[in-house]
Amino acid sequence: YMSNKPPIEVPQGAIRLNTDSQKLEFFAQDRWYEMATNTPTLNGGSRGFILGGYPGYSDKIERFDIATAGNGVDFGDLAYATSLKANVSDRTRLCTFGDYGSPDTTVTNSIEFITMSSDGDTVDFGDMSEGRYSAQPVNNSTRGVFMGGTNVYNSVSGTINNIEFITIQSTGNSVDFGDMTTKTSTGQGFSSPTRGVSAGGTNPGGGGRQTLIQYITTSTLGNTQDFGDLLIAAAFTCANTASNSIRGLITNNNTAPGTYQNTIQFVTIATTGDVTNFGDLIRGSEWCCAMASPTRAVFHNPGGNANQEHMEYSQIMTAGNSVDFGDISQDLSRTSAGSNGHGGL
Repeated sequence: YMSNKPPIEVPQGAIRLNTDSQKLEFFAQDRWYEMATNTPTLNGGSRGFILGGYPGYSDKIERFDIATAGNGVDFGDLAYATSLKANVSDRTRLCTFGDYGSPDTTVTNSIEFITMSSDGDTVDFGDMSEGRYSAQPVNNSTRGVFMGGTNVYNSVSGTINNIEFITIQSTGNSVDFGDMTTKTSTGQGFSSPTRGVSAGGTNPGGGGRQTLIQYITTSTLGNTQDFGDLLIAAAFTCANTASNSIRGLITNNNTAPGTYQNTIQFVTIATTGDVTNFGDLIRGSEWCCAMASPTRAVFHNPGGNANQEHMEYSQIMTAGNSVDFGDISQDLSRTSAGSNGHGGL
């Protein structure tokens, strides 16, 4: 868009509100140009989701307004009841993969998706190369990547190093991306627009619970590279953790059998290095998961090894302890989370 040529004294780079069009404009090359301001998180805010869960296994999807504390609202259903899923998303679509369910001990490889702006059930997307659960998911605005996971029902003995990716706005089967240099499952995945990071997790053939943090460059193909280390080895989390484009928050959770810590740590995603202390969750927990807006991290944190509805949140750029957010509608653990406003976008 451009308007009539203004007086010569207007400086290059000046900004104005065009009162006729109600659009912001900037001045360059002797003309006024309309600024693009269609940012999804400014038009309705960031929406978060909790999917599946245990016990009894749930097919429920609940949604939340991340900017406003409160309880979950029913969104729709998964294709089948399960838990320990891994989720990737862009601004409009969330793709979910992972199958840990009972009494069916077959680990399926299907990928489903939802359109986050419209309540409804999942739709078939395609298939991964094999069934697994507890993978670490990362993504940018176009590509979703699933790292590691375990392909043996009810056991981390099947932990693998495969990395596969999908194009979120298409449908179809996953494509090989590369390998994890250290295979893990039950770790945490988070993203910036350029990097996908996997933190902690378990490697049953290589020392059990891990301190290592690995990363990929999401837009390329290849193996993981070393990022740094956690303060203490930790695993048995629910795949998705929270990040904006700058920081990733990592919860310590299970550091030994029956030991549940409430520590939150963070890294600056654009650099490499070890974690820094952030604050504490309200309760120590196994199977904690998180979703994010550009400013806020929201955790489903059941506490211990319990099945509870508790939600809490932290401000990502402000270190400190988390505070109460609201509740999901069922007492569950082993849920998974996602949003349309996380750090990969």
